[in-house]
Amino acid sequence: MSERIAVAIEELENNRQIIPYEIGKCSKFIVCEIAGDKSIIEKEIYFNPLLGESSSASQLPEYLKQFKINVLITGEMGQQIIKKFLKHKIIVLSAPGLGFNQALALYLNKKSEMNKSYNYYKQIIE
Repeated sequence: MSERIAVAIEELENNRQIIPYEIGKCSKFIVCEIAGDKSIIEKEIYFNPLLGESSSASQLPEYLKQFKINVLITGEMGQQIIKKFLKHKIIVLSAPGLGFNQALALYLNKKSEMNKSYNYYKQIIE
């Protein structure tokens, strides 16, 4: 069975792209459909239409649910926003400062460890 993963991206000078330290600075999302064997089936890019708006972070769960993602890899965010993502059954993982390939590889190779951390965090905020 496949899963859909979104990785938040902030574009920096010299064409560098990293996962933002704060989700509000995200300029686009790279959405990947991942097969059971961890290969990328499809990769799509969606620009963040909420970038620069004062309440953009709180609106992102509603925006991202249309892409039918299961996991969001992003930077830091508050508990209220995390709860909104959880309401839409989107797992939120934090990996600020990493590049796309590095974060995706870490997720795919350490998925069981990251899910343990997620479940622990979910219990704390509920």
